[in-house]
Amino acid sequence: MNKRATTPKVVRPSGRRKLKESFTTDPRAAAPARHDEDMPAREADPKARQARPHPRRVAPYEPGQTQPFPLSRSKVSNYLQCPRCAFLDLRHKISPPSGPILTLNGAVDKLLKAEFDHLRETQQPHPALVRAGVSAVPFQHPDLDVWRDNRKGARVLHKPTGFEIYGAIDDLLMDPSTGKIHVIDFKSTAKKDDITCLEGGFAPIMKRQIEFYAFILGKLGLDVSDKAFIFYANGCADRPGFNAKLDFRISVVPHQCDTSWIEPTLRQIKDVLEAPKAPEPSEECGHCKYLAKVKELGQ
Repeated sequence: MNKRATTPKVVRPSGRRKLKESFTTDPRAAAPARHDEDMPAREADPKARQARPHPRRVAPYEPGQTQPFPLSRSKVSNYLQCPRCAFLDLRHKISPPSGPILTLNGAVDKLLKAEFDHLRETQQPHPALVRAGVSAVPFQHPDLDVWRDNRKGARVLHKPTGFEIYGAIDDLLMDPSTGKIHVIDFKSTAKKDDITCLEGGFAPIMKRQIEFYAFILGKLGLDVSDKAFIFYANGCADRPGFNAKLDFRISVVPHQCDTSWIEPTLRQIKDVLEAPKAPEPSEECGHCKYLAKVKELGQ
């Protein structure tokens, strides 16, 4: 008997098909199950796992799609730096190399949030804000923990484009005299001079970041002020020694938000993602210049 003729053929999905089927259009959908005993307690919680947006688990944008497409604040920032790289990322999941995770900055951020949470309970202003003449207290809201979670963030549907725009804030302040809400963002650095304004370097990115948060929170119904703050923790390198301690000088830098750029930018991103091919390489983009040079050398 011919064994080959009677054995049913097993059709296995190709690697490309399995990759496509592993994506989801919902960034909060559950990730593939893992052994819970190998996971931290927070990750073993099904609700925590379900609420976790993961860029590799979000399907690429499909031209003409009608379902909401998650678009983070950082992806919008990437588009403003290079539309071509943003196209390759959002349409084809080809992301530029990322930098290192700044764990020390993350530790400062976590400790500052703990300080503000303590003051939130007593509704007292932070001493650094008082010294800067800011008479606002940490804002109380039932969704604050969600808005501050990097895996969830504050989210709103932008109906003209179908984008579900989102971003994770650091904290919010409320002015008791006006009821206005102020976005405040924590930053840590190490500069010789005191920081008194936002200029040079990453300043444009930081400005757009807090403006994007103000835009989303306004769409969620909060009475958001156009005045936001950067809470700078500036590491002191002029001490006689380390001694397992790092001192900081605190600066509170105000910023007058201008969110007028957001609506046209979202529409531009929509047009770019609906286009049949990627935009031309940017002369300002380091990744594009690198690839162009490699191509020029024939390597």
